Amino acid sequence: MPEPLEADWRIDRAGGTATLLTPATALGTYIVPLAPMLGCFGVAPPGGQAISTATAAEHGGNMDYRGFAAGVTVYLPVFVPGALLHLGDGHAVQGDGEIAGTGIEVRALLQVVLPRPTLTPQRALALLRATQRQNHNAYRSHRKRILRRLLDSS
Repeated sequence: MPEPLEADWRIDRAGGTATLLTPATALGTYIVPLAPMLGCFGVAPPGGQAISTATAAEHGGNMDYRGFAAGVTVYLPVFVPGALLHLGDGHAVQGDGEIAGTGIEVRALLQVVLPRPTLTPQRALALLRATQRQNHNAYRSHRKRILRRLLDSS
């Protein structure tokens, strides 16, 4: 496996951009727009488990999804008294996932609003399962429509 490269970026908060300083690229000056987000957040997992924040499950964890940005509402089931919320892994910008190391990691200053819980863990998991079923059913329906179109056009 090749050695990982480190990159240095200049963050221009006023201009809303990040400029790659090193390493030099054949592209010349490389500038990307900022899209700050958190990669890792969640609550204590159920059953007294000690799970690395590098993974994700029903309790949250390291999701590195760039849609988790300012203004987003997230619902997580609470498994222990006090929830034991954790937040971290700030990014100035990130591609779709961080599997290739595409995030520009930065420190983050956050304002978090924690409403009074309205869902029990069982209800939150039931909603998650219902959403997963809906997504699966929508995928199957879409796949059938595409197959029908392919068969009808042949």
